[in-house]
Amino acid sequence: MDGSFGRQAYGLDLVRAFSKSGGTLADGHYFEYGLALVKTSASLVYTQTLALAHQIQPVTDSRAHFALYAQSCFRENWPRINHLLIRTGY
Repeated sequence: MDGSFGRQAYGLDLVRAFSKSGGTLADGHYFEYGLALVKTSASLVYTQTLALAHQIQPVTDSRAHFALYAQSCFRENWPRINHLLIRTGY
């Protein structure tokens, strides 16, 4: 894999098409990457729903997840209450 899948624009229709293609190994890689994006998006929505329902602040110790959630909050006009926990000692 050359990483070009990371430059591909993904949407649900494309992921569905890859899931039905039964094509090449490369198609399988594109599908797996797209499916991971779908799962991550669903997880972010669920995190936001839980945070609002329970009036709590989302917290993560992952800089990548923090940045992704912050970007989603901005894009979806969600409250921006994300917190990054900096872990030490491990």
